[in-house]
Amino acid sequence: MLHLILPDSFTVVKLIRINSWKQGEYRRMDFLGLVTDVGFPIAAACAGGFFIFLTLRFILDGVLDDIKQQRIFVMALDNRVKTMNNEIIRIDVQLSNAFDLEPDLSRIARADGQKDARKD
Repeated sequence: MLHLILPDSFTVVKLIRINSWKQGEYRRMDFLGLVTDVGFPIAAACAGGFFIFLTLRFILDGVLDDIKQQRIFVMALDNRVKTMNNEIIRIDVQLSNAFDLEPDLSRIARADGQKDARKD
């Protein structure tokens, strides 16, 4: 157990128990108690830091939700592009067969091995 000794005019005035939560003791600490223990500038800095933390967390939660939504949109658009690419190649091969032309084998080879994004 660690004790912090605060001297006042070279005499020991207060003992503050630190990390008392480890032993199951929960002590309610209000703002005025904190001010008397550590002083107003430190207590005000802690309160200001806490409000900055809450503000940043609120902003970042909103940004993360927007990023997740944009990612879903991009994945849907990527699936559409893959589907359209496969459809265009299929139509190209069918038209080449209908007009007795040589199909573009390099285009078919580039698309070979890629997964079809259709769900049929």
